[in-house]
Amino acid sequence: MKALVGINRLPWLCLAAAGTLALPALAQQAAPPPAPPTVAGGEGPDKAIVLTDSGLSITGLKQRYARAEAIDLVVSVPRQNVLRARAELALMRDDTAGRPIYQDIRDYDRFTHVESLNFSIRLPEAERTGQLALLVRVRGLRNRGEGTPAEAFEDALTYRLGFEGEAGQAIVDQGTRLEGAVYFGFNEAALDDKALRAVTAWAEQLKAEATLTEIRVEGHADQVGGSGYNLELSRRRAEAVRKALMDQGVRPGIIRVVGFGFDRPSVKDADALPDEKGVWQNRRAEVVWFKDRAGK
Repeated sequence: MKALVGINRLPWLCLAAAGTLALPALAQQAAPPPAPPTVAGGEGPDKAIVLTDSGLSITGLKQRYARAEAIDLVVSVPRQNVLRARAELALMRDDTAGRPIYQDIRDYDRFTHVESLNFSIRLPEAERTGQLALLVRVRGLRNRGEGTPAEAFEDALTYRLGFEGEAGQAIVDQGTRLEGAVYFGFNEAALDDKALRAVTAWAEQLKAEATLTEIRVEGHADQVGGSGYNLELSRRRAEAVRKALMDQGVRPGIIRVVGFGFDRPSVKDADALPDEKGVWQNRRAEVVWFKDRAGK
């Protein structure tokens, strides 16, 4: 994943007042739009991004798009847990607090047998320039188990993307990557003493940044096991770092996590066993931070 996550200061769509979550009657989700033709340029989509609180996943997003390409994404809902959900999208200029250049809403209801919400964003030619921020916010009700009342949840994601210019390049804020990584044992998501010391040092650096607006914790896994399991394991590793940063006084509201599974290994050897050839380096978490563009 290249640029991602966190709720910025950017405005959201108008939402219902806080309190008991009340969603309107939800209609049967329309069939997804036909797939657009393949467009030259751009790049392949990132792996699924799993939202922390709800377990919903987002697929199809890319950091760089061809000029004529649509921004297609799918929000997949775990039907066994989520009863109702509303996904709200807002596409913003990343360097302004103005109005969205695009916004959309999709509703999910468990009893309509719909398992995904499909979005296809096609911007006017004049808007396909520069860096953009896609804000995804999901609110809903989830099942806590038989005999217990449903509870409200809320999740959010900010994803930075851009369109290719005439030279075939898109300028996207890559953020600042903190030096080093923390490592985990095989099939483990707990921080040992060495990792905790590294996270403590990271926290001091982050708290010293006056223009800090967003922190992304990236979790990774080795190739052993299924892709779905490794994706969840890498997210739990990122969550462990997020909690440790919060314990050290870093503002929780600006920390977001993403799990990449085995999508971005530091040692690329699919045949290596867990403790051979340095594959332990793939079981890691890293931190990237972003600052207020006005503070550059």
